[in-house]
Amino acid sequence: MSNTNHLHCNPHDTRETSSHRHAGLRYKKRLCITCRAYHPPALLIRVTRTNRVNKQSTWHVNPPSTIHGRSAYCCKNTDCLKQALRQRRFSKALKSAMPDGIVKDLDRLLQSYLSPPETSDTV
Repeated sequence: MSNTNHLHCNPHDTRETSSHRHAGLRYKKRLCITCRAYHPPALLIRVTRTNRVNKQSTWHVNPPSTIHGRSAYCCKNTDCLKQALRQRRFSKALKSAMPDGIVKDLDRLLQSYLSPPETSDTV
């Protein structure tokens, strides 16, 4: 008799990389390339490099899940993102030089995290 229950999580498995149940869905925790901490994907910034075609690759910041390719994750923490940009961690993780447009997108994202939220004064 084969065990068909292999798709369910093992409640005794406490490894950080194991699948976990969240609201009935399975997800894997991802590793931040800067602080090396594991987080759910919703708490991370995803940078993806799609497959190279004619020695060209396409980079995406926070792409939809339908875009596949090599991905690297970073916390939505300003210190982690600053350090990742300064030490070129995305380029190293994705094994390719990061285009200037992606650096500008990540800088803009960093500035949005640094700027205080706008408050509307409605009287």
